Amino acid sequence: MVDYDRVQDFLEAHGMEPERVDPKREAALMLEDMRRGLAGEKSDMPMIPTYLSNDAQLPLGRSVAVIDAGGTNFRSALVRFEEDGCHVSELSKCRMPGVGEPCTWEEFISFVADRIEPLMGRAESIGFCFSYSADITPDMDGRVIRIDKEVVVTGSEGKLIGASLRAELERRGITGKRVVILNDTVAVLLGGAAGLDKRAYSGFIGQVSGTGTNTCVSLPERLIGKLGSSEERGMIINMEAGLYTGIPRGSFDLMLDSASNNPGLKAFEKLTAGVYLGQLCRLMLIAAADEGLISRAAGDGARQLEDIDSSVIDAWSCMERGELLGGAETDLAFASRLSRALFKRSARGMCTDLLALAMLTGAGKSADKPLCVLAEGSLVQKSRIYRPELERLLEEYGREAGVHFVLKVGQETTLPGAAAAARQARDLDPEDGVPYFILAQCYASSAGSCGGFAGLATYWAAYDTMAKAVELLPADSEYMEHAKSSLGKFRSVFPSSEECFFNELQEGARYTVTCGTAAGITTTVRAR
Repeated sequence: MVDYDRVQDFLEAHGMEPERVDPKREAALMLEDMRRGLAGEKSDMPMIPTYLSNDAQLPLGRSVAVIDAGGTNFRSALVRFEEDGCHVSELSKCRMPGVGEPCTWEEFISFVADRIEPLMGRAESIGFCFSYSADITPDMDGRVIRIDKEVVVTGSEGKLIGASLRAELERRGITGKRVVILNDTVAVLLGGAAGLDKRAYSGFIGQVSGTGTNTCVSLPERLIGKLGSSEERGMIINMEAGLYTGIPRGSFDLMLDSASNNPGLKAFEKLTAGVYLGQLCRLMLIAAADEGLISRAAGDGARQLEDIDSSVIDAWSCMERGELLGGAETDLAFASRLSRALFKRSARGMCTDLLALAMLTGAGKSADKPLCVLAEGSLVQKSRIYRPELERLLEEYGREAGVHFVLKVGQETTLPGAAAAARQARDLDPEDGVPYFILAQCYASSAGSCGGFAGLATYWAAYDTMAKAVELLPADSEYMEHAKSSLGKFRSVFPSSEECFFNELQEGARYTVTCGTAAGITTTVRAR
């Protein structure tokens, strides 16, 4: 097995150990930068006013064309808000223009118009979720500061997003459509908070931990000095936290920065975001091979992994996909330790940001009304290391600072409702297979956002419930084929025998699920 002391020595020698990021110390420094940004003084984080309020009412009964441009994916859909919730139709997903091959601003806008033009006959307005740096104007347009995250759109800086899209639509004969620009992190806050009882929380933070990294928060206008307002009404501030430069960085961070599309920018994002963690791990493995800490074959394998993302190193962190490094157990174990260190360091960086925001807002002082962090993104939703570590850090450093956090991830505001409805239907007719089918899907969906061993163990409950659905569904049911295929999928993500052993669980033992919509369900320990 790998010598863990040598791994730690390697991390410390290159300034990459997670503990180098001290959330308590760094939060105080980050807070000062936030305050300078709010005052309109020189700062890393621009603290961009959005002119949006978290207290705004949703437009019931009206359809909106929604665009989500961010990371490597582009999505469009038709959204309609009703009393019973949000209804999504015409959902389309494709690769972002500018990924892999540069495009011009005009090509980007034409691409966007192509995707939403078919929706214009049914939409009164357009909501454009723009996941890059932009100054929001009082009329809710946005002027591009930069497009990054390894997406290249030439000629974009300084362009008005909404005005550009309206002009392109008008050229196609579509007039009178209002375009509202908002950041993806702002959308996470607005969307997540809309499904909650706001009286139960002392404040809200929007957080994205995925391809990129960012946070936003609602503040009284009087605290936004550059607005010159004395009003108490709230306004959401897009921090553009990824731009912060004060976070401690190691030699591989500097190496990655110099080779990126935007050297010298987005230091915080390059240390915390999923699009960069795989690249960092690759650089570290190549160096470890050069230093004789892993095999030359593993180093060569890392060199060949030019397109490596956080999903790869998440697999390594759990001792999976060793074939990508040549298959040697000791090399995979070394990669596992490096991957875990990067996820933990990223979580410490995000904990720093959230602590600073708690100090800025003064929220979360009472356990009865905690500060609610609404989070989305591949890291917080899919990584088996990141989320448990972030929750642990928030509890530890929050307790020391007298702040009570609650972290709500992804679909947690909607899945419990769906699960509750399915349970009611099951209780009314225990011989109907459909509620079991729905419940199993709810359990599996929430498992992905639990993280760690607890998330994997949730698939035991999902499997049991789907097996019951297969037992009860008629042979010609439209759900049967999907149900049977789901059994194999759930089984494939059971914890490994090693993971069961490390968690002191024997196969065949009883286990009670601790997270997600299956929390409290008792199941049986099985290895994949």
